[in-house]
Amino acid sequence: GHGPCRLGGAWLACGQALVARKHLKSFPGGVTAAGDSFENPGADMKELFLVGIGTGNPEHLTLQAIRALNGADIILIPRKGEDKAELAETRRMICAEVLTNSATRIVEFDLPVRDEATPDYVQRVEAWHDAIAAVWAAAIASTPAPNARVALLVWGDPSLYDSTLRIA
Repeated sequence: GHGPCRLGGAWLACGQALVARKHLKSFPGGVTAAGDSFENPGADMKELFLVGIGTGNPEHLTLQAIRALNGADIILIPRKGEDKAELAETRRMICAEVLTNSATRIVEFDLPVRDEATPDYVQRVEAWHDAIAAVWAAAIASTPAPNARVALLVWGDPSLYDSTLRIA
């Protein structure tokens, strides 16, 4: 594993198949990833848990990861199209293997793709990340719980998969 890292104001022990946590504030227009940079007393607070699944073997999940999944109100599973269907299937298999909380809902969504028509690579990636964040927000908004706990299964180590951290 790795040493401690800081995410969303909390120190976490980061290593393969561990959990990173971030607070999301919900506003009438949807869910916004927001740290502590602004306050809205009427806002709902949601927690996003980025659960590292290592190589996808449920035997490699930490107890912390299993507790986070079982403590979640919803688990987000991205679908990346027919040619990558096994990625969503592996996430479903992990949930089937470790979930014991019957109240946890699994919410699947189609992951947006990069727009190859955008010539600038940085702009293309930023627009793609924005589209992914919007899809996450819509999926998270599907739970009526005002202080929902949301889990997203991430390949490898959530402290190192910078794309997911940037989007969150």
